[in-house]
Amino acid sequence: MRKPRLNEAVIIGYASYVWFTLTIDPEFFYNSIAENPASMYAMYTAFLGSQTNLALFSLALALANIGVLFTRNYVIRVITSITGIVYFTILAASYIFSYPNLGLGLSAIMIVILIFDVNRLIDEYAESKKKEIFNCNFNGGTEDE
Repeated sequence: MRKPRLNEAVIIGYASYVWFTLTIDPEFFYNSIAENPASMYAMYTAFLGSQTNLALFSLALALANIGVLFTRNYVIRVITSITGIVYFTILAASYIFSYPNLGLGLSAIMIVILIFDVNRLIDEYAESKKKEIFNCNFNGGTEDE
């Protein structure tokens, strides 16, 4: 198991918070929408269809980010990071369409950090492949040596 990066910790924490909140109070968004139809919760549920879908998506994302802490597979890590980008893009879009505030700024910052992390993972993968090819050639042409 490796130590989580800051962006992974934020995704795990925020997605777990959303899942926990929506599981404890299954009517939370619906009550907020009834009080203020222009709230970000209306857009949040419009993007994902329902509060239940959001809770399940949040749980799946949190578990996926916990799961990638136990793997070195770059493809799985990139896919999980891209899913995090989608998650925070939905959050940022819900702020844009309701009322831009600090949440939009924080979501936008998180999206940029996640994009940089995907680029870093791709660079690490390319570097590991380069080292693998170099070691294979240096060791006489077989990867088993």
